[in-house]
Amino acid sequence: MCYCSRTDGYRTSEITLAKAVLPRMRCGMLCLADRNFFGFELWQQARGTCADLLWRVERTCAWPREAPTGCSYLSHVYASERDWRHKTNGIVLRVIDYR
Repeated sequence: MCYCSRTDGYRTSEITLAKAVLPRMRCGMLCLADRNFFGFELWQQARGTCADLLWRVERTCAWPREAPTGCSYLSHVYASERDWRHKTNGIVLRVIDYR
């Protein structure tokens, strides 16, 4: 089992610490993140590590159900509203709806 973490002073944001951990992630690792961490840039960087990602997101994130597969579905996340409107440069992700 491999565990990656990073700590720093109270003035260092959690996102900054998360970005410092990403280079140590590898294929076969599972990266869990709470809802404060989700954003296109950080998600894309984490995907580049080949680690498996399981991130909680805000309830207000409502992605279109593009390919339902039981209690989950495939959708896309976009870097900008312009990309979303034109459906360009999206990243495919699986959304798991749970309570």
